Amino acid sequence: MKRRKTRREVIALGIALTAAALSIWLPLGGFRLISAAASPTDKQLLAENEALRQELAQRRQELNDYLGCKEENERLRGLFQLQKQQPDYTLLPAEIVRHEPLEDFGGFVMNIGENQGVKINAPVVTGEGLVGVVTETSADACRVTTILSPKLKIAAVDKQSGDSGILSGMAALNERNQTALTALTEKHRVAKGDLIVTSGGTYPENIVIGTAGEVQFDAFNANRLVVITPAVSIRRLTHAAVMLPKDKAHE
Repeated sequence: MKRRKTRREVIALGIALTAAALSIWLPLGGFRLISAAASPTDKQLLAENEALRQELAQRRQELNDYLGCKEENERLRGLFQLQKQQPDYTLLPAEIVRHEPLEDFGGFVMNIGENQGVKINAPVVTGEGLVGVVTETSADACRVTTILSPKLKIAAVDKQSGDSGILSGMAALNERNQTALTALTEKHRVAKGDLIVTSGGTYPENIVIGTAGEVQFDAFNANRLVVITPAVSIRRLTHAAVMLPKDKAHE
């Protein structure tokens, strides 16, 4: 007669069968299920990614703010130094609100005008040097013609050699963001790298214009000219300042 299994034997057999089943199931799929249960959920990962994205955006904004403050400090420091060099003038800082798209020589509009004391023919500068002159005004805006334009004729001098000439823009040089020192004598001693500054008149003396480059022959008027690279990157400007004599400021 076949012997019936005891309860203990049945339990032992069940444990053995379970162990055998687990030995097959775990390598095939059970490990992945257990790992998935122990890993972060999709919602957790999305939340972490969003938090990192927001932190990165904040760091970028902080860097942008820092660079903006640094640029502004450098700009104001330059104007402060220029003000010390020109104690008889008042500087009216302003923002450039529009670069004129139809103006071939870098002209632009600033957000100060007659209400702030701006006058036609007032020099426009940055801490680096001369930019141009105010040629039109309204109540709260002014239009600036730059030193790249042939319309301007500016008395200038070479700081090293003492040679004087007239700064005037030229269409061919404008394409390279350069201008020219013209009306030079045949025996001029202007050399490459010399510093060119204003020599007085409409503009205050000793405002930096730029540096001398190659000497060319102007076939139009049979004179020599020197190519000048302005100290100011005119087409990249975002701010500038109008110079007014202190006794005329805010008249």
